[in-house]
Amino acid sequence: MNGTPSRITWQGTAPGSDGFTYVLLATATPGTTQTDRAIQNMNRDGACGANFFASSGVRKVVLSLKYTAVLTLNSYYSIDRGVNWIQEKTEAIPAPTAGFTLDREWLVDQYPDWKLEVVNGGSAQTTWIPTLALETQRAVA
Repeated sequence: MNGTPSRITWQGTAPGSDGFTYVLLATATPGTTQTDRAIQNMNRDGACGANFFASSGVRKVVLSLKYTAVLTLNSYYSIDRGVNWIQEKTEAIPAPTAGFTLDREWLVDQYPDWKLEVVNGGSAQTTWIPTLALETQRAVA
């Protein structure tokens, strides 16, 4: 990556009026069933080897999310290529004030595999623009 961040673009659909779990990023097979898993799983074609972050110099994942309804962010790590996921963090996210974008960062360089999920809160996301970046700098803003 040579010190340059990599951007990951969402290719799935905006969550509807459901409480489904949407995987935004996973370096190993998530082992969950949800609509956009096949599209968003970074390892869908075996592209991410074990210890992807360490071997590629990625230290941090950054999320910028434009959304309209409540949701929950969950992050997990795995030491066995996604057979078992250990929850690292969870955060309930309220509906945003108009015009605002949610920004979050996770330090990931210590994890063999990692995933980020959104659990939709039951209302349709009429605006849905998730942008992810893989950063080589570790400092948290």
